[in-house]
Amino acid sequence: PLQLEDEPPTATTERVLVLDEAKSFYTFVNIDSEPVPSLLRGFSAPVILVEPLSDADLLVLLQHDSDPFNRWEAGQRLATNRLLAAVRAEADPRDVALDVPFVDAMRAVLRHPQLDAAFKALVLELPDENLIAEQIDSAIDPQRIHAVRDAMLAQMARDLRDDWVWAYESHQVLG
Repeated sequence: PLQLEDEPPTATTERVLVLDEAKSFYTFVNIDSEPVPSLLRGFSAPVILVEPLSDADLLVLLQHDSDPFNRWEAGQRLATNRLLAAVRAEADPRDVALDVPFVDAMRAVLRHPQLDAAFKALVLELPDENLIAEQIDSAIDPQRIHAVRDAMLAQMARDLRDDWVWAYESHQVLG
């Protein structure tokens, strides 16, 4: 195991670990919380990587990852998980409720001062209905998928109303 203990711990300490073995073990010491891996940073080839990141890990990546693709991917996975759960639930699609941590993470992206406005738009866009349908193993109900996605969009519009107004006013192009 590699012990990463040669620097004092900070919230912004980053390490690049090259995973060139079938199995590797790393021990992190002197840190306050479990590290969240930002995998395949800067990777340009198409690849599908299945890793067991939790919602909490994805929320950290969505709000703080410096790699734009990983940040976008975290947001898409979080939104997809919520859409799929709501589509599979028996509840009326109009009763769909997004959780506060997800809405707060989207707010953090929208209000982030260094992120490009076009990038923010991509991150805040919910996955499309076809992508959701592709991930359903049972019979697909396109009307339900559409209704759930519309309900989530409506909730994001309501919950982030003041933030959308701020973004609109802050990103005006004059001239």
